[in-house]
Amino acid sequence: MKKILTLMLLFTLGSGITFPTKMGNCSLQFVSNNKDAIADLRDLITRQIRLMSGEYGTVVKRDFEVLVAASDQEFNKMTRGMAPEWSIAVAQSRRNRITLLSPAISDVGLARFRQVLIHELNHLYLHRIPNFGISPAWYIEGLAMRESGEMSLVQKVKISRARWSRKLIPLNKMNSMGALRNWEVNQAYGQSAAAVYAMLYYYGETVHREILDSMRSKAKGSVTFADLFKQVTGDDLLDFQEKYDRYIKDNYDWMFLLQTSNLVFVVLPVILVAGYYFMRRRNRKKVRLWEIEEELEDLYRDT
Repeated sequence: MKKILTLMLLFTLGSGITFPTKMGNCSLQFVSNNKDAIADLRDLITRQIRLMSGEYGTVVKRDFEVLVAASDQEFNKMTRGMAPEWSIAVAQSRRNRITLLSPAISDVGLARFRQVLIHELNHLYLHRIPNFGISPAWYIEGLAMRESGEMSLVQKVKISRARWSRKLIPLNKMNSMGALRNWEVNQAYGQSAAAVYAMLYYYGETVHREILDSMRSKAKGSVTFADLFKQVTGDDLLDFQEKYDRYIKDNYDWMFLLQTSNLVFVVLPVILVAGYYFMRRRNRKKVRLWEIEEELEDLYRDT
């Protein structure tokens, strides 16, 4: 309750500031007059863009907006109804705008709100790189998931369960998230992050920068993502699919056991078996103790 009241206090009145960043001036408009909250978001945006500039290289500077909607109706109006039903944020690169639903309305904590903002900043930033639009959805979302640290234990468990039930989504089916069914979307985001981490594992820490620099060097519309991937990594996407499957097996195989319901069924038999052997050992000790007592009584009678 205290956290909810804090959020309500932080997000109640309209406010706006403009400040410089490495990708242009940011106009921050959101429902708060709390100076600490304003400074926190400003510093987060400035710092995150500086980090992305160092990791991915510079982009053309253009002014952009970060808007925080105070209601579902306002969010739909700001996004012109283009955001999916399950979404609480959307980046619109052509409008140079990020729109988020206030955490007081979307029922997420401030930590999660910050993750979502970083995720959308990553989209806005990378879409300013020439040819980035040729990237498949799994690569776009995977980079954003990695940047924001959104790869959760729940998603890892889902990937593990999907692998054991043979329901992993192939990379080529995640070229567009819009082609997926609703229940597949969350799993697809987790798998996308896993794919980006797998690239780092197999091809080195600079692989993403190398791919983005290759995009910059090509004339618009002259190359495909598959071509760039092959050029940078030496593998085609089918080769990577095999490595990706192996990465999931090596890193997420048994994580489904961490799900509470599964953990009960795994741990309970172990407890029962351990209890059985404990009782058996204790009973043996009791029997042996009785035998010693009888031997002592016999010895006493004989004397």
